[in-house]
Amino acid sequence: MPTEIHVSTAKDKNGVIGILSIQTTEGILELAIDVTTAEAITNAVEEIRSKLASQTQKESPAQTGLWRQLGNTELGRIASLR
Repeated sequence: MPTEIHVSTAKDKNGVIGILSIQTTEGILELAIDVTTAEAITNAVEEIRSKLASQTQKESPAQTGLWRQLGNTELGRIASLR
């Protein structure tokens, strides 16, 4: 599970790119992304949010496998990223 997420930008001869750095238990994952990729990631996150919202409406948080897996603190942190 990610423990830290950082965003930044970098400029090279081709222009500006976004850098998404995710600190996980396995190490740091860094992704260089352009605008198209950033939009695709945003769409994917919105789909995940929608599915999570519909799931939590159907079940109490204690019943969902995601809640047990992430724990109350992590789920709250993810929700605060909205």
